[in-house]
Amino acid sequence: MTRRLLPIAVALALGLGLGAATSAAAQTTEADVYVADAILAYDDKRYDDALRLLQQALQIDADNVDALYYTGLVHAARQRLDLAVQPLERARTLAPNDLSVAFQLGVV
Repeated sequence: MTRRLLPIAVALALGLGLGAATSAAAQTTEADVYVADAILAYDDKRYDDALRLLQQALQIDADNVDALYYTGLVHAARQRLDLAVQPLERARTLAPNDLSVAFQLGVV
């Protein structure tokens, strides 16, 4: 699933009540909901809100690749490249074949 479609998929799953009907691997977690909200905040350039939501997601699931990825993006958007590298490196460790993560590491 592309990163842009994640908020839509989460909203659909929650709105249609499909969470209980899907397999355990495809269920939306509480961390995923925080990430989806953070993506919306990021898209609206509400970086403080996005970072707060991403931190909440990472408290629940420290290995959430999307939360780590967007944490790096938020820091990069705020021109804090020094803070962007660590979460992106962690995301790359967890998902070494994720091209989006590799690309962002090349940017920062």
